[in-house]
Amino acid sequence: MSMINLVKKTEIVLQKRGITPIPSQVALAIDISGSMKDEYDAGIVQSVVERCLAVAMKFDSDQLLDVWVFDDGFGYVGQVQADSIDGFVSKRIVRNGKLKKWGGTAYAPVLQSIEAHYYGVEGKKASALGRFFGAKDKAGQDAKQAVGEQPLMVLLITDGENMDRSAFEATLATLRRRRTYVQFVGIGNSDLSYLESVAEAEPNAGFVQLRQLRGIDDEALLGALITPEFSKWIAKQA
Repeated sequence: MSMINLVKKTEIVLQKRGITPIPSQVALAIDISGSMKDEYDAGIVQSVVERCLAVAMKFDSDQLLDVWVFDDGFGYVGQVQADSIDGFVSKRIVRNGKLKKWGGTAYAPVLQSIEAHYYGVEGKKASALGRFFGAKDKAGQDAKQAVGEQPLMVLLITDGENMDRSAFEATLATLRRRRTYVQFVGIGNSDLSYLESVAEAEPNAGFVQLRQLRGIDDEALLGALITPEFSKWIAKQA
C-alpha cells in the first residue's frame, strides 16, 4: 500500500481519536531478538515500519521517523522517509552487518539511547550499556536535533518480556520527567503481563497487545499505535 493511502488512514484514526496533530518527534524501537526472526523474514516488520512512518508523517514537521532496533543490545538504524521506505527493513536492518541481532531482550539500553539522541543527556550511560550488551550506540553522532520543547512519541514493538527489569523501570522514571510518551505494542501470544503492569503505572506510557499481526487491518494497527490514552496525553501538550 502506498504511503499516501496509509497517511489517509492515519488521518481517519486521528479524527476518531479527536486529535489535532501538534509538532512532535516520533521514534520507533523494534525488537530484533531471536524470537522475532519469523516476523522479519515474513515482511511483517516492514509493514509495521510503514505504518509507524505514516503516524510520524502526521506529527513530525520533516515527515520522518527515527528507527532503532534492540535485543539485549541496541542499534540506531537511522531516519526513514516516504522516499526511502521501500525495502527499508531488508536493506537497512536485516542485511546490515553492523547491527546486533537475534539475542535476548532488554528495554533499558534502547530507551536510554533514544533519550540521549533527543535530549543530549545520559549519552555516556547509554553508550556504556550498549558496550556491555554488545551494541554500538550511534545516537551521539547521528542525533537529528534536540527535541527542545516538542513532545516525543516513542513506539516500542516487542514480542517478549525483558531481562533488565530494574534498569527498565529506572529508565521509565527518568522519562517521566520529559515530554515523552512511550507506547508499548506487544505482538504475539507471549505473556506480557509485567510490561502491561509497568505501563499502567506510568502516566506517560501505554500498552496494547496484538495477538496476530498477519493480515491485521490497517486501521486496527494504526489504532494500536495511536491509543485513546496517548490521545489524552498529546492533547495536554498542545
